[in-house]
Amino acid sequence: SSEAMGVGEEIAYARGVVCLRKESAKVSWLGRSQQRPIHDSVRGKQTTPIVSKDAEGPKRTVAEAMLGLLAAILENFGCKRLELQAMDNGSGKLVMLYARLGFKLLSEKEGSAHFMEAPIRNIVELAPHYWVENLVPSDFDGQALLNGIVISTEADRSMAAWVKNPAIFASKRPADSKLEVSLTKLGFESDPRHLAQAVLTDSGGAELLSVRALLRTDTKLLRLQWIGIGRGLPAHPSIRG
Repeated sequence: SSEAMGVGEEIAYARGVVCLRKESAKVSWLGRSQQRPIHDSVRGKQTTPIVSKDAEGPKRTVAEAMLGLLAAILENFGCKRLELQAMDNGSGKLVMLYARLGFKLLSEKEGSAHFMEAPIRNIVELAPHYWVENLVPSDFDGQALLNGIVISTEADRSMAAWVKNPAIFASKRPADSKLEVSLTKLGFESDPRHLAQAVLTDSGGAELLSVRALLRTDTKLLRLQWIGIGRGLPAHPSIRG
């Protein structure tokens, strides 16, 4: 018998992981949170219409619909394949169920875990249309969003590295000269301003040329402040012109 379902009680829960470089995703869990199965009141029952809430026609189980909705979200992040592990108790019924939905075994070795894979577009078809329309904006581009986050994170790490460790380059022209490039954080932690500076010195350490600019990471603007030598002097005569 099905257990009674209270108001606001969790019925189903799905979680997935995006693998950007592989253009694939994995289903981490399908059931309810805390490793629980789908709620008894809906388990195995085809009660969810595909086309619209009140329309006649094919229906899915809640678990199938949730799997389809998860696939629809993951597809928006550029995923083309969906993987899962069939937590079968040995009867083979769960493997056959996923096979009916479009998954294929990645390994059929006896005793091995039942890892399965399907084209994500096929699994998206399991999702009720109105679920996807109401949840995922038509212009949502998850892949662009994640790429922006990755680029921003890498840029922040790169900035931090430059602030911590100025770069020094050896140059043959002028002979045995050295170029030091540094980035200095200005103001408080949230202040987007950095002082960027490049200083060229000769073999004896004398300054030949200095370039100084103000970098704002929020507007991605680099404002040149000075080219010459410190204290407002022009470039050293040995390199001028």
